[in-house]
Parts: sequence; structure tokens; C-alpha cells
Amino acid sequence: MDVLIFFWLALAVIVGVAANTRGRSSAVWVLLAIVISPLIAGLLLLALPWLEGAIFLENQNRKVSFLRSVLIATAIVLVVLFILELLVPDHAPFKLRVD
Repeated sequence: MDVLIFFWLALAVIVGVAANTRGRSSAVWVLLAIVISPLIAGLLLLALPWLEGAIFLENQNRKVSFLRSVLIATAIVLVVLFILELLVPDHAPFKLRVD
């Protein structure tokens, strides 16, 4: 249980860093991620446009940056699912069937 709380908070901090990078308040996004879910908050953050004054907005192409963010979010989801499979094998969200 402690490990799950640790990963929940770690993912919430990652959402906060991503929000700061996109010109949004990191504290608000960390709290939002803790309350609702880091995955939902991260997806919501990805759906919102970049704000003026964002750290990397001037130097990067938006499309490449968006695709990189989607790939990072997908990797995070896969890592979380893998960790949940290790911690609670009977309650995994999916099962691999080998027939």
C-alpha cells in the first residue's frame, strides 16, 4: 500500500512538472492529480493548449512536443500497470491468456 501511495505522489509530481513546462501552475496541477488521478490530470493537461510564456514553447515544434508527451504518458501508464501486476497479481486490470 505504501508503494502505491509513493507512485501516486510521484506521478502527481510529474504532472506538476509537465504543467510548469506548459506555462501552468504546477502546485494546482499536483493537487488536482492527487485528488482525481495522475493519469486523468495528465491527459487533461495534454489536451489543453500551451500558454504563452511556456518554457519550451519558443524552441520546439508543438506537434513533436505533443507526440513526445503522449509517448511519455503512455510509457508511464505501462509502467504503472506493470507495477500493479507485480504488487497485486490477482487484481490486475488485464490478464494475458496463453492457450
